[in-house]
This record gives sequence, C-alpha cells and structure tokens, in this order.
Amino acid sequence: RSIRREEFFPFGPSAGDQLLESGDDQTFRLTLSKPVLFYDGSFDSLYINTNGFVATKEPLNESTYLGKLPPEFGAMAPLHGDLDTSDGVGKVYFRQDNSPDVLRQAAEHINRGFPEEDEVNPINTVVITWVDIASHKPQTRGDGAERKRNTFQLVIASLETASYAIVLYARNGIQFTSTLVEDNDVVMHAGFSQGLVQGFFYSSQGNYYRTTTDDEASVRALAEETNSGLRGVWVYGIGTSPQFRNVVPGVVTDLPAETVDTQQHTDGQVKYSPAAEQIEINPLRYQPQNPEVVVVEDPEINVDVFSYNLGSCANNRNKCSQFADCRDYASGFCCHCRLGYYGNGLQCVAEGKPQRMNGKLRGK
Repeated sequence: RSIRREEFFPFGPSAGDQLLESGDDQTFRLTLSKPVLFYDGSFDSLYINTNGFVATKEPLNESTYLGKLPPEFGAMAPLHGDLDTSDGVGKVYFRQDNSPDVLRQAAEHINRGFPEEDEVNPINTVVITWVDIASHKPQTRGDGAERKRNTFQLVIASLETASYAIVLYARNGIQFTSTLVEDNDVVMHAGFSQGLVQGFFYSSQGNYYRTTTDDEASVRALAEETNSGLRGVWVYGIGTSPQFRNVVPGVVTDLPAETVDTQQHTDGQVKYSPAAEQIEINPLRYQPQNPEVVVVEDPEINVDVFSYNLGSCANNRNKCSQFADCRDYASGFCCHCRLGYYGNGLQCVAEGKPQRMNGKLRGK
C-alpha cells in the first residue's frame, strides 16, 4: 500500500513553510543557501510554480509550455499539468531545511533506493509540497460535483558534489491524471528536463528524462509503484560535479508481499500488514529479462563488459553508469566505463577511490 500524506516530509505552517500565492500560474523565486546540482549545472535559486514543477530559470507564461514538452527551461516536474489553487483549498508549500530529522529522512530514502552505492548524507534540502491541487478547468466526463485533487511532494536533497530528487505520491493522492490545455485533454507528466543547451552557434534541446508516458495508467502508477522499495516514493540522482550525463533512477522496484492478519477487530475490519520489512536486493543494478555476457572483439576493449539484448543505446543509455559510455553492437548495447573508472559499465568506480566491502578477510 502506498504511503500516506502523514508519511511525507513535514510540510505546512507547522514545518515553517512559505505559501505560494494562490492562482493558476504563480511562480516564486527561492534563493538557496546551498546550490542545487541539476544535470551539468549549479543553481543558487529555483522557481516554484503552481503547475506542478520547479524550474531553474523563471518560466514565461504557461501558454508557452503547457502541452509543449519538454520545456525550453530546466525543470523538475513531480506531476505537471494546468493546475489551480484559486479556490483556496489547494496549497503549494515550500522551504529550505537542513534540520537533522529532515536530512536523516532524505538520506534514508536515497540510500534505500541505491543500496549498492556509498551511503549519502545530505547537507541541505528543498521541500515543495502540492496539497489538494485541482485542475484549472475541471473535467466534464461524469466525475461528479466535487473537484478531484492531487497531492504530491518533491524533495531536493544536496551534498557538496551531488543532488538527488525524492518524489512522493500519497495514497489516493492522484485523483485526476489529465488536464485541459486549449480544450484538449492532455495527460499530466512527470520527469526532468535539462532545457535548452547553448552551443557555439545555436541552442538545442538538452536531455529529457520522462518518468511517465502519454498513458494515464503511467500517472496512476506513480502512487502504486516505486524505484526505492517504498510504494509511492521515487528517488533519482539529478546532478553531480564535476561530470554528469543523465538522470539516474533508484533501483529497488521490488516490494514485500502483503499478508492478511485474520485477527478480528471491534470495527469489523481486517488488518493488513506487510509480510516483511526487509526487501531482498538483487546485486545487479539492472535486471533485463534475458541478460547475457558477451565478449566483444574490439582491440580498444581490454575488459569484459555486460551487454543486454534489449535494443540500442538510444533506448537504454540511461541504464549505464553516469561514468560510462554506451556503444551499440549487433548483439545489443554495451556500457563501457570511462578512462579513470573501472567496473562492469552499470556501476563504475573511480580508480583509487576507497571501497567499502562486506565479508570475511583471510590472510597473513
């Protein structure tokens, strides 16, 4: 079962939050005490918007980006659409927070989602919460008189050399999955956009990592699935210094089975409880259906690498380590650690970096 909003990071006036002005396209510039690393950039301020996203530069009028994705500006979108808080019910809360409890909560989510990586300890967070947000133009497809509302949270946790996004979707917190844009029904989306990247002579669209599709079921799945081992919670590596390639998702998609506690209670309800708190983690970060190890006859390669017969780099590049390059071969794609790093391509470690190992050591 998905997390409840009570399991979100603390939010609201009691948590010291600021409140975004009511409206259907409001933006607030938040100056940061610690920079956020996003793709290959470092940002000292973020722009929080009603429409379910945080931008790295001030967005223009919503008519320039609604239904026209990816946007030209850098954006982190936990759930983006044409949203509205004018009715006074929906709220957008935000703050910076470096309190020990919040930093510890952020570290727990990140480390659970990346169990094979070194443990991280954030030094600052930005917490943004969209609570009971309605669509700007209510749907007219027999949804009833009450306006449906969505509740979700984005937490950006930063270290000195890396930033992570933690996205939380409450149980029953996604009540609508599309909004009207120019009288067309457009599915809401979640993801990370680098925005326009300036070249020598012209700008081009940068990386765009979308976590949903144009299918409404993918939006509902945000509150039902996970990549961090806790249903409704998603973690992503969104920036590192000095090098960064693309967004890296958490790897724990398995969930413990739920069993029924047959003990009867006075209210006549059956109590459900998780079968186990521990989640078995597969040691490989990515687990395609038909993995295979191939030896590539290429004089430039002097190590064995993993190759997966699931297509080309165009569709699978993000499965490689951020310190690896993807190459296409007849049998599939391969991930190659870059010079100065070693590993299997899925995980690449800097040469000379101390490693933590578990097990017994024997010798003299």
